[in-house]
Amino acid sequence: MDTYSREIAIKLRILGIYEIIGGIIGLYLTFTFLISLVDIPELIILFFSIAIALYSFSILCGILILSRKDKQLKYSSINHYLQLINFAFLGYSFKYASGIYLFIGIDFTHLIKFNLNLGLSTWRIMFNNGGNLMEVNINLVSLFILLFINKLKNEIFKNNNYIEAS
Repeated sequence: MDTYSREIAIKLRILGIYEIIGGIIGLYLTFTFLISLVDIPELIILFFSIAIALYSFSILCGILILSRKDKQLKYSSINHYLQLINFAFLGYSFKYASGIYLFIGIDFTHLIKFNLNLGLSTWRIMFNNGGNLMEVNINLVSLFILLFINKLKNEIFKNNNYIEAS
């Protein structure tokens, strides 16, 4: 376990708590929606399983950060890369956000239309559903968090080199 400065420890704690809360909100929303369904086709069960796995991964990332495990920020980066870009293209789509999201993008479905969406934990997975939705979005919150994680990695690297030199 590394020894961090107080400032780094606070930033890690905030990120870890954010990851856990985002995952819990996502699981809650997913299970709430799942319970409301009467008839659930097998393919839909697969999609719900993927969403549950993604939100559980977010919670795991938060736990790893709070417990200061090895590669804690690597897993959190992976989590946010999965949330960074979402798309829908002629019946196929992937959207995942754990925690706060701010999507900005372009909808090509009928005319070119710009999208801006703000909310808490969401997901959409479609596979050959015959829809005509065509859009691509970037999650600005995930982009900010990825930049934050990269800066934090650099701070940790400098902190560890400083401690080793002392």
